[in-house]
Amino acid sequence: GRPVQFVDDDTAADAKAQGELEKAARAQGFKHIAFQFEPIAAALDYEQKVTREELALIVDMGGGTSDFSIVRVSPERARSTDRKADILANRGVHIGGTDFDRLLSIA
Repeated sequence: GRPVQFVDDDTAADAKAQGELEKAARAQGFKHIAFQFEPIAAALDYEQKVTREELALIVDMGGGTSDFSIVRVSPERARSTDRKADILANRGVHIGGTDFDRLLSIA
């Protein structure tokens, strides 16, 4: 998996980051490397259960950032390899899951 954007609004930096990730995988001996956007990867299991097209809110609460995506899912789309157009909206905030836990917990 890879984020929709490694670097906000900078396609050159984004491509460089994916290249570095691929380089690291190759250094570990991987030969066939393919990337899937994280919100699509997260939706794949749910998508196996849907019977019609739906919109799904995918929330990825990482340690340093939290990403929110609206993804179009359907049985037909599940068979496609290029899913970029199915990510209808994506935005991240630089508040991680641990921050949410701390701020939302009731002491």
